Amino acid sequence: MSSLYCFTDISELTKAPKGALPVQLYDLEVKHQLDNVAWIGSAIRSGVAGLGVRTGIVPFDFLTIALAVCAADTFVERDLSGDGWTRVINLSIPLASPAIWKPVKGKLEQTLSFLSGDQWSLSFRSGGDKPPEPLVSRKGRNLSDLVGLDSVCLFSGGLDSTAGAIDLLASGKKPLLVSHGYTGDRKYQKQVFKLLRHHYPRSDHFSLNADPHRKPKSTEVTMRTRSLTFLAFSVIALDALNRANNSKLSEIVVPENGFISLNVPLTLRRIGSLSTRTTHPFFLSQMEEILAKVGFDVQFKNPFGFHTKGELLIKSRAPSILKKCITNTVSCSHWKRKHKQCGICVPCIVRRAAIHNSDFKEPGTNYLYPRLKSVAEDPKKRDDIRALSAAIARSKDKNRLPIWLNHSGPIPPQTRERYLNVFRRGLGEIEKFLKNEGWK
Repeated sequence: MSSLYCFTDISELTKAPKGALPVQLYDLEVKHQLDNVAWIGSAIRSGVAGLGVRTGIVPFDFLTIALAVCAADTFVERDLSGDGWTRVINLSIPLASPAIWKPVKGKLEQTLSFLSGDQWSLSFRSGGDKPPEPLVSRKGRNLSDLVGLDSVCLFSGGLDSTAGAIDLLASGKKPLLVSHGYTGDRKYQKQVFKLLRHHYPRSDHFSLNADPHRKPKSTEVTMRTRSLTFLAFSVIALDALNRANNSKLSEIVVPENGFISLNVPLTLRRIGSLSTRTTHPFFLSQMEEILAKVGFDVQFKNPFGFHTKGELLIKSRAPSILKKCITNTVSCSHWKRKHKQCGICVPCIVRRAAIHNSDFKEPGTNYLYPRLKSVAEDPKKRDDIRALSAAIARSKDKNRLPIWLNHSGPIPPQTRERYLNVFRRGLGEIEKFLKNEGWK
């Protein structure tokens, strides 16, 4: 078991149990203390204050929980677990109002297990930070102007979230676009937002970065729980938007094509390690229920849940604007290694297949490997392409598809057939692209 003791005030450092990793939330004072320490979210409070309104305690406690989970997911390495994957994590979190969260502790632990594939044990205690005082002066600050905005949309800077934002804007909405501004990602998010703002001036961009660090440096790279942090940022944004406008909005738009959202394991080998559930409909529904039980009404709506990536391009409300943005969007799961999309991972293949099956275009120079056949003899580089080819072959047996879909997670009976169809159509798009590339 790996234990982490999270705290906000540096005076709490000495209370960390022996063997537990001390993690400071919302500050980095601990950086100058012991060697085996960690910190996360050092710039989060100022970012939340920059919204210009004081947010509620429940949304801020949710943000605290998400940061603590992100810290555990980052600092507990899978290689050190018994099976090389499943971690057993004990996490102590200080909250402003812990009593509200204790009744949902079990459900939250189960949801985290679904999301990350680990065993979670959470404990909530008093002493957590309360929401920061809002900043009211614009001097030297870039405050969000929330008055008049009427929706919240997750905005990663990827193709799907850009398409989702454009559809909202083209329909007359005035959204607050919410980003997790990872180092590197922020540049592309800003570039796309600048293009959107040129065509649709009435919108705003709210970006935070969890920014986890540890001394000595040693981190896990799979980061399965990153979507929890993303949702927490959006919940804070929704709460602030409602307070600024005296409104009662409850919807947060989570744009993700249905094929990737389901992320059905392509092979049996990928059921655990290579199949993420960051926007899976079951995960989103569980988070809605948890937040409802602590008094926060929210619906996470995926407008592309029953669309393939190609279909969301074809059905765009403003295709000419989306085409202008496309080269600035990033879909690759490996791009941070060389700051260029690889062109051969699953997200890249899904993206390239979608573009191939629509009238959209992008230069081959967008990819490190523009031709798939160039990696045909490299076992490591061709792995995702071969897994997709194997999945396409398996999908021809229609009797196996319902059982196969179950491996991605629970699906309500009333939507099962629609999800089966989007999975089948998504593989069909990829099959056409692979054939065009001469891949056999």
